[in-house]
Amino acid sequence: MVQKNKLVYISLAVIVLYLLPFLFLWQNSPILVHDTLEAWFPNVKVLSETETTFSSLDATIPSVMNGLPRNVLVSEFNFFVWGQTIFDLFTLYIVNLALMHVIAFVGMYFLLKVHFLKDPKHHAIAVGAALCFALLPFNPFRVLGIAAMPLVLYAFLNLKNKSATKKDWVIILLYPFFSSFFHVGIFFLSILGLLWLYDFYKTKKPNWFFLAALFLLGAISFVTEYRVLFTMFLDSSFQSHRLEFGSYPTDLVRVLGRSARTFIFGQYHAASLHYIFVFFATAAALVISLRKKILPSNLLKILVLIIAISVFAEAITGWAALEPLKAQFSILKTFNFARFTGFFPILWGLAFALSLKIIFENQKHGKQIAFFLIILQVAFLFSYTDSLVQTGGFGMLLSQEPGYAEFYSEPLFNEIDLFISQPKESYRVVSIGLVPAIAQFNGFYVLDSYQPNYSLEYKHSFRKVIEAELEKSPSLKRYFDGWGSRAYIFPAELEGNRACTKGTCQSIKNLELNTIVLKEMGVKYVFSAVEIENAEDNGFELLKVFERSDSPWKIWLYQIQ
Repeated sequence: MVQKNKLVYISLAVIVLYLLPFLFLWQNSPILVHDTLEAWFPNVKVLSETETTFSSLDATIPSVMNGLPRNVLVSEFNFFVWGQTIFDLFTLYIVNLALMHVIAFVGMYFLLKVHFLKDPKHHAIAVGAALCFALLPFNPFRVLGIAAMPLVLYAFLNLKNKSATKKDWVIILLYPFFSSFFHVGIFFLSILGLLWLYDFYKTKKPNWFFLAALFLLGAISFVTEYRVLFTMFLDSSFQSHRLEFGSYPTDLVRVLGRSARTFIFGQYHAASLHYIFVFFATAAALVISLRKKILPSNLLKILVLIIAISVFAEAITGWAALEPLKAQFSILKTFNFARFTGFFPILWGLAFALSLKIIFENQKHGKQIAFFLIILQVAFLFSYTDSLVQTGGFGMLLSQEPGYAEFYSEPLFNEIDLFISQPKESYRVVSIGLVPAIAQFNGFYVLDSYQPNYSLEYKHSFRKVIEAELEKSPSLKRYFDGWGSRAYIFPAELEGNRACTKGTCQSIKNLELNTIVLKEMGVKYVFSAVEIENAEDNGFELLKVFERSDSPWKIWLYQIQ
């Protein structure tokens, strides 16, 4: 028992080591720009600053897009929102990171120990596989949605086996408050529902406690997301820009090719990082099973589910045969069913553990091979870095992502605010060559923003501003018209670059914006990270250039005449 506990404590120490750079660097920590600094931070912050967190269902946020409906942002029941009453925003982010990785370990450990690797001789594999799962770069803005999946599945399997206690009901009760229903929860609920049906089919007896837990999870999830549900189903005055989401249909052969790629490499929003050592372990286990004439039923079921999700995710988004169906049912366009890939981390984590068990039991020196694969996977996760996922460990130290403090550069934008010296609510700004989230985070009223859900009418109005620039670039035109969640000023000469730090981008020679529409929408100032050589042609007057040694940005402040 002492030896078993020692392995758990060592694993928790490894997790602390993985997160340690955040504690040392604090606000200088490199934080993921994609979705996180670019959207999640400013959108959560603006709720607090505009005091709209608990506003009525018809409330708007005046500082974003000339009145962004409050309901399209995360509800007050989400941990990242109500957590601001306890912590400042950055501390809350670090607390969330710590919770994600620790709960991921605890949940996977108990799931494996109780339901998949019950034999005490497999305890070390359960601990090692749980550690590998816990070190995955979970998407921060999905809170505990993916990281806590093993813990929730553990609770449901306890209900299935009629061994549940009060703690299992508490886990199910709390999960929606620490998750994102439309990014994770609704898909998790679907899979759990299929699990109940499968159990019913096998036993011919309905498990009423399991079903009651499903309804409880669904009901609480609906309550926590009541704002979005109201907007989707009851607010007839709101039409989402998501109605114009485009797809680029292709034939079945290419869909299957993309499915194979998804199966092998996964999806960055739910990075499973299985494509080297986990994949090798799984392949080795299948070969061993074939050679030893073993039927690894649980492993095969998991792999079949992964393949099914891979094919479904690519087919629903890109198969030409489904286009008529999408035209008839708008939800197939507005809802991202490809988010079923959010199950990849837990599924590949289970596949890894079961594969290690087969290697451990059936291969010469299997114990040593299994432990060596765990060590290799841990080392890989510690050193991994990517611009699309938030990592810790040594990979964080190698990251090219900007630090939290330097990205938002509050001292620099305070200088701009003092120079303008007008109430921020009296004018609007747009940004060029840098994400509008920076201006939004610093309290400016922004016309441009990154929003996963906003008014279709607003998208059409904003498009008039950038129409000439879109016509210069077919790729940017397709990007905005077929998606449009980033309602940005897209100069064709920058080729979509929205991170023009000092000296990284050339000046813009021929910018063509509809200044008349900009003025009609209330814009008075332009924050540009590059010089606009034909500023006068657009009715822009350069007021001043701002830069500081502690900021990566050099800002040309233009006023619209």
